[in-house]
Amino acid sequence: MNLKIQRNCLNIDWHQVSKILREVNMASFEENVHKTAFENSHTVIFVYDDEKLIGFGRAISDGVYQAAIYDVAVLPEYQGNKIGKKIVEHILNSLP
Repeated sequence: MNLKIQRNCLNIDWHQVSKILREVNMASFEENVHKTAFENSHTVIFVYDDEKLIGFGRAISDGVYQAAIYDVAVLPEYQGNKIGKKIVEHILNSLP
């Protein structure tokens, strides 16, 4: 695996985000709903294996002392490799 981390919403394939969330039985909203949710989050993390989106997560925060982590998802074929743990760690390290 050649993992790459992206910490913004630039050039994200929202169809892939929606597809992954459906595949792991987490959500079935339209692409634009996920796009809005991620773009309005305090922190976002997208993980790629080379150019393939394989996981992501996000957090909302008041910027002071409260935050919540949402939508941590990893493609089933990549689960068991501590990618979800890495996503959560990256999110936690970026929060106030």
